[in-house]
Amino acid sequence: GITVAPDGKHGAFAVVTVNEADNKYESCLWLMDMESASYRMLTSGKNERKFIWLNTEEILFVANRDKTYAEKIKNGEGWTCFYKMNIHGGEAEFAFAVPHFVTAMKLAENKLILTIAYDYSRPNFASMDAAARAEAVKAWKEEMDYEVFDEHPFWANGMGVVNKKRMRLAVYDMMSQKTEIISLDYENVEKFWVEGDSVLYTGNLYTEKRDQYQGLYRISLADGSRETLVPQGNMRVDYACVMDGKVLFLGSDMELYGINENPELYAIEDNEI
Repeated sequence: GITVAPDGKHGAFAVVTVNEADNKYESCLWLMDMESASYRMLTSGKNERKFIWLNTEEILFVANRDKTYAEKIKNGEGWTCFYKMNIHGGEAEFAFAVPHFVTAMKLAENKLILTIAYDYSRPNFASMDAAARAEAVKAWKEEMDYEVFDEHPFWANGMGVVNKKRMRLAVYDMMSQKTEIISLDYENVEKFWVEGDSVLYTGNLYTEKRDQYQGLYRISLADGSRETLVPQGNMRVDYACVMDGKVLFLGSDMELYGINENPELYAIEDNEI
């Protein structure tokens, strides 16, 4: 779909095409004038899809253009490069790189809230010095011809092997240029929403068997404090937001119809649902 700029004058969207010759998908960003409905191509690198509006004139997007980071990724390191571009003209500029594979992002003033694909079976190469990294990469590549399954599920349709893999929540501070993972170890983050100076998210914490229910949590972006709103094991939570100072969420205990049960609207007030 189209994502509209803060002033409502422009919208941006990704167009994905199939490259049959190379058996892959290619994508570019396009810009639309919301008043005239005219549109034009904004990027042409063929691998731009994830983006957000930084302001009314600038877009921040993910792309793999830098040769140095491309080589690091080829050697097993997990990096995501971000570029900034003015919609009125000029070339895209390298903004920064995050030492994780970013799957989604949302803006919270001068911070980016990210979900990252985290693999506990892969060493953290970015935190090592050159000698240790070379040794770790060599050992890791030698073990790539087999998988260890010790969790359930260990496989998912469309995703392949998911054993020891999690979606984690992280914050990138664009002022300090530091990245911090803020969700719990081995917690799989499923959805998240930025609400003012805090983040609401659903998470499923497990080390052997994944629970069919998620917990709902709130993390303060100011001090990093974490609050449990709905304990894991009680409900499936599909959506959450803050309205008039209350946390509202769509959830279901799945007692009547299982996973097909429609959610109901709940409010949390004075720590009570």
